[in-house]
Amino acid sequence: MNAKEIKKVTLIGSGTMGPGIAQTFARAGLEVFLVDIKQEILDRGMDRIGDNLDVFIELEVIKPGEKEAILSRIHPTTDMEFACRQADYFMEAVQEILERKQQVHRQADHWCRPDVIFTTNASNMRMNPIASVTKRPDRFVGTHWVNPPHIMQLVEVVRGPLASEAAVETVYQFLKRVGKAPVICKDTLSYINNYVQSALGRAALELLEQGVATAEDIDQAVNTGFGFRLPVVGPLAFFDMAGLDNVRDSWEYINKMGGKMGPLPHFILDLIAQGHWGLKTGRGIYSYSEQEIRELAKERNRQLIRMLKALQRI
Repeated sequence: MNAKEIKKVTLIGSGTMGPGIAQTFARAGLEVFLVDIKQEILDRGMDRIGDNLDVFIELEVIKPGEKEAILSRIHPTTDMEFACRQADYFMEAVQEILERKQQVHRQADHWCRPDVIFTTNASNMRMNPIASVTKRPDRFVGTHWVNPPHIMQLVEVVRGPLASEAAVETVYQFLKRVGKAPVICKDTLSYINNYVQSALGRAALELLEQGVATAEDIDQAVNTGFGFRLPVVGPLAFFDMAGLDNVRDSWEYINKMGGKMGPLPHFILDLIAQGHWGLKTGRGIYSYSEQEIRELAKERNRQLIRMLKALQRI
């Protein structure tokens, strides 16, 4: 089954992430069978979806008349077998306890059609121990949604070592279809988002512990500095923007002064040696056309100013 043919989603788990994910699928026009073990958990999940949609209406993301249509496409149930037999796409979003996830997938494997792709919402778990309890490890893909899932665009598509390229591509295209910004990554601990986020967290705690600045000033430095720029310029694009030669010089200086940057990766040093210094030379980590070199800085400036206006900071 390809991404365009998916019409019904079975989603197990109506706790922290499930309601927002169900809302996303339903808003995209899909029928969603939302499963949990107790009706009161499902009721709380549906109440949360209703509240989320009210905020969407308030901020004119959707029209008032769309709320009931979206809710009508979500079918809460405690009957997992019934829900699994409806599935064109199966997703599990229970607690990150390996045995619990294995139990859900092992059971669902008996009830879902053989062609149905299985996905798990995990933030740092390996795929093989979960996929191996099913008869479809080639059609088992990780999908790390970011909280709050009905707002955040990113979903990391985690390619386990047994997953087929076709299954990964189907999940990737399906997530684009429902309005997400998927990225594909290898099956590693923490994937991309949490790995980078954890590095930032460690650095912030180190600064606080050393008394370099107050908690408030550390957070404000991130919020109004590079953190504000991140929606427009990611960390690798910023290296190109700054110039890889300048990055090297700064890196080496910090190391000479007793910092803990460590050596630059060899591929960066190779690019510098070849004269590929980033935006100013037309190639660095990324490659740039002449048009992009002329327009990229101006467009980034426009987007940053729009963000400042939206946040009422300018």
